[in-house]
Order: sequence, then C-alpha cells, then structure tokens
Amino acid sequence: MHQQTPVRQNLLRRSIVFLAFLTLGCSYLNPPVHYVLPDGYFGIFKIILDPKNGVDVPLKDRQYTYEIPEDGILRIKSFAALRPMHEESAAYRSGGEIVIPTSQVRDDVVALRDVGQYSVGDRPQTIVFVLGTKAHHDQVRKDLSNSDMHQITPKIYNQRLKKE
Repeated sequence: MHQQTPVRQNLLRRSIVFLAFLTLGCSYLNPPVHYVLPDGYFGIFKIILDPKNGVDVPLKDRQYTYEIPEDGILRIKSFAALRPMHEESAAYRSGGEIVIPTSQVRDDVVALRDVGQYSVGDRPQTIVFVLGTKAHHDQVRKDLSNSDMHQITPKIYNQRLKKE
C-alpha cells in the first residue's frame, strides 16, 4: 500500500479546505447584518464612522443589528462588520420585512439599496443606503457627486425625494 508523504497530506488538507470555501461561499463565513428602520421610513440613511462617539454594534444572536434612528443618521465606532462579504436583511421596527434587492427584484420595487461610501475632506467615512426604487437609488447616487451632499440631513433630503 502506498503511504502519503507529509507534503501530500498537507496539500490534500488544503485542497479540501479550499473546496469547502468554494462550496459554502464567502457570505456564510461572516455574520449577517440586519438593519432595523423606523416604521414607515423612506429615503436615505447614513452610517457614519465615529470611533470616539459612535455606538458599538456587538454580535448578538449570530448577527450584527444596526438600529437606524428616526433622523436617519447612525454613528458607529467601527465599519469592521460591514467590510467583509456578508448576508443582509432589513425590517421595520414593527417587524415588517424590507426587501433586499437581488437580480430578481424589479426596478420599481421599494427596497433597501446600497448607494455606496464617501468621505469629503477630513469628514468621516459615510455609508449611504436608500430605501426606495432603483430610480431613487440612481438619483441619490447622482446627488452624492455634489460636494454639499454631506451637509444635507437625511430628513431634509427625504422630503425632497418623496416629491420626485
């Protein structure tokens, strides 16, 4: 009987681990992120990196839960949980589910859409989401190129967004 060398055994172990990663997918390797929005919320919200004054979002029940305040601005100590690939879900405080868009979601469906991240000058890094249609997402993305966007509060911006 042919005996495997330590090098072959190590290569075999690494191959098995690699195949397991491919099979499971990256999203299963990191805890999911859940966003909780005020009932009836519509429009943008911002998650701002604020290591000194932001809230700590601990891992609880095997997920990170981000409670978005009424004013649409959540300051957190770290973006670490948001950086790696992860699954996302969202709901209103009362428990109503919010759609997370996939390739199956039509453009006219109101869903939680990731607009992106920005930083202006020495201002903190900010992640922007919009709860709206694809058209709302596109409008917010266009408006983010305006250098004054960081000064506009979600509450004021959302009043305008609803009218369009």
